[in-house]
Amino acid sequence: MSSLLEANFLNLLQCLETLIAERSICRDTQNQYRKAARCFGEFLGAPATLADLEEMVVNRWLLSLEQTKSPETVRLRKAGITAVWNWAAGCGLHRHYNPNRLRKIKLRKRAPVAWSVDDVRLLLCAAELVPGSLAIGVPASELLTAWIWIGYEAGIRPGDILRLEPAQVGETITIVQHKTGRPHSFRLSPPALAAVQRLGSHGREKLFGLPKSTARRWELRLFEIAETIGFKRRRGQGLGTLRKAHGTEVARRGGLEAAAQSLGHISGTRIARDHYVQPDAIHMPPLPPSLLNDDAETATNSRPRECA
Repeated sequence: MSSLLEANFLNLLQCLETLIAERSICRDTQNQYRKAARCFGEFLGAPATLADLEEMVVNRWLLSLEQTKSPETVRLRKAGITAVWNWAAGCGLHRHYNPNRLRKIKLRKRAPVAWSVDDVRLLLCAAELVPGSLAIGVPASELLTAWIWIGYEAGIRPGDILRLEPAQVGETITIVQHKTGRPHSFRLSPPALAAVQRLGSHGREKLFGLPKSTARRWELRLFEIAETIGFKRRRGQGLGTLRKAHGTEVARRGGLEAAAQSLGHISGTRIARDHYVQPDAIHMPPLPPSLLNDDAETATNSRPRECA
């Protein structure tokens, strides 16, 4: 009993580091878990401990987050806390939580919005206009052009693009997806392959090996230039939207199952449908009933009655 009482005062972040050391967790998820533990501590006004893992306390924290954060962010924070709570319970350091008593986070349903083929062409035109070079000596226009080609034609995740190596580039490119740990193969058109091979001629270990902050800075510069030639971007869209453009265009030509396979999904078509493929690529809405259609069953004249 005394050992359990002592365990209750273990720092949550320290427990989290032990969990991370024991399990194979990708870096992004590790950082999400750490953010959750720090955020929970900020709410409490002191570093969180296992003793703070009570449904009522966690629910108050989640409710406060909902006032300023998106449902997606709140869900990630909750996932970080429940992960370390599950770990502590499994180690006998704390009791299991009651899932029925933890606050449910309702996500907003949003239809996927992809860039059109014309949008991607505008981005390619804009990439050629981006001045300057990266610190590693590669022209920014060259790197951005290759990124757009492979992002659209391969549809792989930005994290997998950043990990590509020159030796992988060929007629067929095979990667091991960082998120799933599963192999995935794709092919590129001759112009796309040429752009990627040109980037690989600089002799670097990684084709696109950039810190995320550096990649984001050049990405925003690309969008600034693209908007001057007619490109329009919704808030929150980044070059990761090329993956949605890929999935949407594959679905238009080959259907939803082909899109899911091309995106590297292994669990059916639901994820592709919910997050990557624009709805009109799956089912084009019918034309509206026309007031000007001579063949319309309800029409009495070929033109609508003039307004009084």
